[in-house]
Amino acid sequence: MLKIAICDNEALIANQIASAVEKSLPGINLRKDIFSDPDSLLNCPKAYDIALLDIALEKGNGIELAKQLNRLNPACKIIYVTNYLNYATKVYDSEHIYFVLKSDLDQHLPQALQKAISLLEKENSEFIAIEQKGKIITIKQRDILYIERRKRTTYINCQEDIFLTSEPLPSLEAQLLSPPFSRCHNSYLVNFSYVKHLRRTEILLHSKTSLPVSRAYWENIKNSFAKFIGTTL
Repeated sequence: MLKIAICDNEALIANQIASAVEKSLPGINLRKDIFSDPDSLLNCPKAYDIALLDIALEKGNGIELAKQLNRLNPACKIIYVTNYLNYATKVYDSEHIYFVLKSDLDQHLPQALQKAISLLEKENSEFIAIEQKGKIITIKQRDILYIERRKRTTYINCQEDIFLTSEPLPSLEAQLLSPPFSRCHNSYLVNFSYVKHLRRTEILLHSKTSLPVSRAYWENIKNSFAKFIGTTL
């Protein structure tokens, strides 16, 4: 099931967007939830694959809402749906995949949704495989926050679970995409998608978990993170 959130404070327009979604995705099993304000959507941010956000909301701002969704659910694909073209440059403060004018909904929403689905399918096909108690387990790469090696055990810390395996870090590192994954320490691999702050000796995740950065890895992780977020450090 594809789970889609629609956030627009005008009920009539929100229902029009919901109808346009159904028309754009015939034959796909959908769940569409409509929210009139950011807070109600943020009560369950991890529930959605795609979020269609207005920007000018009565109780808040769609761009700020998108930033919070980026942090809480990096896998969610953001599509802005608005009446105002003057917001087109401001939306680049957040991670999003499309900007659709409400006047062009029927023309551009189908391709925006198809792009979101293609990205989700690609991400869902990217796994690592580990051996655990004689079984092979697959884990979605996008769900992994960081990986830690302690003595002879490797801990794969995900959004909902922690998986334990005897496989060493180099074996897992060879399976991971780079970026967003990078080694920050002999005992740690981190997923940049969940990084809030990067410092010379520490990485702070949005979950408030702190990971060490060793001197040997600083230059590499600094440059890799800058490339990942599209800036120069």
